[in-house]
Amino acid sequence: MRILLVDDDEIFSELLKANLVEQNYVVDIAFDGIEGWDYIEAANYDLIVLDVMLPKLDGISFCRKLRAKGLQVPVMLLTARGISDDKIVGLDAGADDYAVKSIPLPELEARIRALLRRKANTATPVLMWGDLQLDPSKCEVRYGEILLSLTAKEYGLLELFMQNSQKIHSQTSILNKLWSLEDEPPSSETLRALIKRLRQKLKSVGASDLIETVYGMGYRLNPVFQKAHKSKINIPISNSTNTLTAESSPTPRNDVLHSLVQSATQSNILNTYNNHNQSLNQNIKPPKQPEAKVMVVDDDKLVSRLVRTLLEPWGLQVTILNDPQRLWEELDAVVPDLLVLDVQMPDTNGIELCQIIRNNPKWAWLPILFLTGQRDAETIQNVFAAGGDDYVSKPVVAPELITRIFNRLERARLLREQAEIDTLTGLPNRHRSSQDIDKFIHLASQYQQPFCLAVVTLDKLSQINRDYGHRLGDQMLRKLAHILRQELRSEDVVSRWNGAEFIIGMYGTNRGEGTDWLAEILELFRQIKFSTSDTENNQNDNQNQIFNTFSAGVVQYPEDGKNIQSLYKQAVSVLEQAKISGCRVLSATWQPLKTHPLPVFDVILLHRDSEFAHKIMGALEIRGYHTHWIQDGQRAISVIVNNPSIYGKIILLEDNLPIVNGLDLLKEFKRCKVTQRTKLLWLATQSNHVEIALDLGCLDYINVPCNVDAFMHRLRQSLL
Repeated sequence: MRILLVDDDEIFSELLKANLVEQNYVVDIAFDGIEGWDYIEAANYDLIVLDVMLPKLDGISFCRKLRAKGLQVPVMLLTARGISDDKIVGLDAGADDYAVKSIPLPELEARIRALLRRKANTATPVLMWGDLQLDPSKCEVRYGEILLSLTAKEYGLLELFMQNSQKIHSQTSILNKLWSLEDEPPSSETLRALIKRLRQKLKSVGASDLIETVYGMGYRLNPVFQKAHKSKINIPISNSTNTLTAESSPTPRNDVLHSLVQSATQSNILNTYNNHNQSLNQNIKPPKQPEAKVMVVDDDKLVSRLVRTLLEPWGLQVTILNDPQRLWEELDAVVPDLLVLDVQMPDTNGIELCQIIRNNPKWAWLPILFLTGQRDAETIQNVFAAGGDDYVSKPVVAPELITRIFNRLERARLLREQAEIDTLTGLPNRHRSSQDIDKFIHLASQYQQPFCLAVVTLDKLSQINRDYGHRLGDQMLRKLAHILRQELRSEDVVSRWNGAEFIIGMYGTNRGEGTDWLAEILELFRQIKFSTSDTENNQNDNQNQIFNTFSAGVVQYPEDGKNIQSLYKQAVSVLEQAKISGCRVLSATWQPLKTHPLPVFDVILLHRDSEFAHKIMGALEIRGYHTHWIQDGQRAISVIVNNPSIYGKIILLEDNLPIVNGLDLLKEFKRCKVTQRTKLLWLATQSNHVEIALDLGCLDYINVPCNVDAFMHRLRQSLL
């Protein structure tokens, strides 16, 4: 199960996380309220452990915001104070439990397990499914009397199934539950390998079919094992003499489907299925949204109705077309994920229709399944020769039709995913992201909104691959992809086009905001340590950690381009300027430093030598600002007032400058009319001089030291 821990106490957070991970929980940590909220928007959690006193967004406000959004995830508040009034405020804000930080860790972990049981509506801490038992308090799994040895991921997967035993779990939901946002993004192959290992361990104790695959939908616990019995059944198929033998009891849904098969005619099948439909849906509730769209082209209305009745409870949107002459019109209107064709129709041959579809570039990809009453070898050969993907014989057999359709949809989905997703990073590739970016450009044009496009490249990738091997380069690419997805909004387009190049599209964002966001992400990325100790080319164990950066060019629609191609071309040009200048993140508005008749700087910083000043200068340079730093008031009077040798669009003036303090320097600026030709921003270390500074001509003030990102946002607003 997945837990979010939001606490600015790093030592306590890491200690609690280590204990919870040992109990097979997936734990993400955030160190302030805003970061925690970003995690909430990026993933679904089973529990939130939340400190009350948090930077940026306190725990009480966080909890109220959570409940206002309609999220009912359990919340446990932590505080260093045990005052009763604080507990009342926290619980009234929507928290489910309240603990004082002096609580022993074992007791805190027990209360966490209790909240998770309450969420899952389980009265006992031991989860049971027939002979299978899972005890979260001991992290033990038994089948009958046999203790199973499971890895943390295998245990977490089985716990997820048993906590939600009636639910079908999709691949995406499982990946989101079992992997932390800090982990490298796993692939669908990783999940299939995990399920295979778990099935093998269950098989070794006599539960070979306990995890059931529901084709096209996901995985669940087999209802057969809830009652812990097996039986052998013989099911007649259609009117033929063949027999299907199954070595386990059918699921409730298959009970209904098998009873349909025993009906003598298609009419009886339809009537029987309708009679069972209500009880069937009580056992497995179909998804609220259609899983896929299926179009059925058949002149036999009875067969069409049967197919619709069979498929719709499984979450498929079924469109019936009895007139093949309207096929092209309906294809454009519906855009189905699968086409079901009858072989013989009046005035139309389904096989010839299939050949025409395969020769149409727009629809050549569409999976086609045939319905046919002819079982001779020649007909079947013609079906596949024309481009058909599969066929089902008439009269229709419900289990066979459903299984073949979901198999075909799943295979088409996997092929589409492989064609549209970059396998290394899990990001959309150029083909997929171009479609999304085009949509954003259309929306920006229609609603007169800004759209920002950025080209980001990982620096020195070729050199890293050469010096340390491709494994480290791939690790850096995956990490950059992960941090971009994590820090940008969920609706932003984040994609990898080739090699070290990533393309980002941000709707409703101008290039200034886009530059700030990427600069903030660069600050995070450049602090990540990459180990070279396990790379294939490493020959120096004394230098086993390196850092890296990225460069970015940022442009805006429509000012820098009217379409994706022109925007991309301009962004690449800006990117090259960023690499040459060393600024890392530039927008299309950047211009080289003007030196005639005087150097014209974007920002002149008048601030004593301090850690905060170094951070501000670094943030300015990353964003491409032309800057000049003066560290005492006497020097400022010399180069700005007495013998002007530089000019600044904005001057950042600290109140506590050495030699000549900020107020005296500001008076001199006003006397010499510096305040009339440039903007001044007062950096206040104490509040008692702010009003005087504003009266002397400062445009605004910022209390310092402060968060660098917030400082840069205020500065950008002042420069507009």
